[in-house]
Amino acid sequence: VVALEARAGELAATSALTAEKTARLQLWTNESTSTAVRTDALTRFEAQTDSPATADPLAPFRAPYAVAVNQVISAQASFAALAANVRTERATAATRRQQLESDARVLRGEVEKLVEGAGAVARQLTALKARVGQLEAVEKVITERRQRLAVHRRRRDDLLNELEAARDLRFQGRKAVADRLNAALGPKIGIAIEKYGQYSDYTRALTDAFRGSGLKYNDLVHSIAEAVSPRELTRFVE
Repeated sequence: VVALEARAGELAATSALTAEKTARLQLWTNESTSTAVRTDALTRFEAQTDSPATADPLAPFRAPYAVAVNQVISAQASFAALAANVRTERATAATRRQQLESDARVLRGEVEKLVEGAGAVARQLTALKARVGQLEAVEKVITERRQRLAVHRRRRDDLLNELEAARDLRFQGRKAVADRLNAALGPKIGIAIEKYGQYSDYTRALTDAFRGSGLKYNDLVHSIAEAVSPRELTRFVE
């Protein structure tokens, strides 16, 4: 195996050397061909110098040939200038393209942010609309309950008015009886009637209401019961 690898290395070196020599041979062949053409031209020119009286057979073609050569040279110059202009325009276009791509990336980022912001705003708007719908439904319920409460309050006031009228009537009846008793039994026996003088139920209701509030309500409920009627307290609370 070592011997084969060594042989392969030698063959690789030989192949490289062969390629190099082949390339050199090609260059020499091209140079030899060019030299042969030049030698032939020089030989013909030398023959013409030996016999200057001989007419130049190519004389009719030399002037057009020179014109054609000049045209070719001019065309080459034009093509070279055109190529330079194209390279300049291509470089300008490439620079412009890079600038446009950079601006496009920036603008694309701004558009994405705007789209994202618009999406967030749309989601917030949807949530707010839903919330507004809920609030409108709640407001409708509250309005209906307020209307019902107003109806109940009016009904309550009517019933309280009837109750107070009945109590006034009963109080007037009791007062008339007390006056007759005072007239018959006085002055040794006297009877006095106090309107709304018994408020134990009212005090008990206030105690139940204040229980758990943390207030010292034992004395407070008696003060309220003596100073404020149930109907007045209801108006104060409302």
